[in-house]
Amino acid sequence: MSAAPYLLTPNEVKNELNSGSGKIVPVDVSWFMPGSERKPAEEFKAKHLPGARYLSLDEVADKTHELQLKHMMPSPEDFAKACCEL
Repeated sequence: MSAAPYLLTPNEVKNELNSGSGKIVPVDVSWFMPGSERKPAEEFKAKHLPGARYLSLDEVADKTHELQLKHMMPSPEDFAKACCEL
């Protein structure tokens, strides 16, 4: 395991996913600039890490942030709830 408990090297992720322990679940929150022809959900369906889940940043973003900007980081509680609903 790497020195920081929430950071894994690519090899650590690969080994953990191959072990089948279920200790980690990759979450893909890819997002692209408006006007881009790329579609993150479709790209995820076409190719992703084994066992990964897709979470739409547009759906989980904090819409009540005081700056009223799009794509603000959700609260830890909202992020955890969204991950549990995957």
